Amino acid sequence: MKTEAKKIFTKWGRRPFTRIVVVLVFTLFFLAISFLPWFGLMEALSDFTKRDLIDAILERKTFTEEQLDEMDLNNDGKVDVADLVNYSRPVADFDRLTSQVTEGSVQIIVKVNFTSPMTGVLEYTVSGTAVPGDDYESLSGTVDVNGDTVDIPINIIDDAEIEDTESIIITIHYEDETGLKYLPGAFTQHTVYIVDNDAIWAGTMQSNDTAVHIAMKIVQTLSGPTISLYTDGHGVIPLNDGSNEWPATETGLSNSFFHALIEAIPVNESSTLTGVAFQKNLEFNADENIEGQSVNPSESIVGVVTETLLCPSSPQFNRVTQGKFSLRKEAPGVTPEEINLEPVNGEG
Repeated sequence: MKTEAKKIFTKWGRRPFTRIVVVLVFTLFFLAISFLPWFGLMEALSDFTKRDLIDAILERKTFTEEQLDEMDLNNDGKVDVADLVNYSRPVADFDRLTSQVTEGSVQIIVKVNFTSPMTGVLEYTVSGTAVPGDDYESLSGTVDVNGDTVDIPINIIDDAEIEDTESIIITIHYEDETGLKYLPGAFTQHTVYIVDNDAIWAGTMQSNDTAVHIAMKIVQTLSGPTISLYTDGHGVIPLNDGSNEWPATETGLSNSFFHALIEAIPVNESSTLTGVAFQKNLEFNADENIEGQSVNPSESIVGVVTETLLCPSSPQFNRVTQGKFSLRKEAPGVTPEEINLEPVNGEG
């Protein structure tokens, strides 16, 4: 058997290509063996064991400065028994650094994870630009823990104010009067961004050969949108009892459809060529499936406006006309007072 194996090896060895392959295979094998300890060292820098910590305290093994810095769990500049005590404590951190919620949402859950199950109370502090009681329900600063994860629920408060994006910053409190309760992890702080669901949309409306600047306030709520029309108070759309806001009586908004009906806008006789008083309805509709119309709830709306004039005293003057409107969503925080509502081309 040995003679046969020797013949085979000798036969292979006489082939130049075979010799090259064999040399390359053995070279790569020995290189891999040589570098494995270094890979193990790199892993040890970020994942040391309890035995490593004991060996460092008793100086039974030599460790690099990077390893010793990582073992110094209480950051007092040395590796000692206090670090061994801390090693048995779980690491606590958020599952992510940030999250985002729309103001119209009911609740958002912020999750904290522990490396091992624990029973007790997690303490945290709350800060940020959002106001407790106005933008979200006040948080207690504590939550009971019984396991390796815990949820911090945050109830969001919806309002009709135009606001910038606001933040809730939650920071884990790791110490009490006895010292560290758990160890800091990668994410010791979590920021919740509240994006306003109320926005101003500005654009133009053309009806009966007259073009005007308009603005709409669209508030997204769980029960549906509320919409108000804003105008300069002249010509096509007068003031509403001294206010330039006309609330819509019917509304609808989706990814493909927009609807707003403004009813019973009074037009007195001095504003008409016939000298007769009217009531005016304005119905705004946009359908993504109709050519020339578009609905993008986060950017723009283009559609048709139907103007209905009703004259109770002279029905012969009743009429219905159609025109076009276009709206573009303004930046967060923009108010109706900042929108140009002057007549288009100087018309009133």
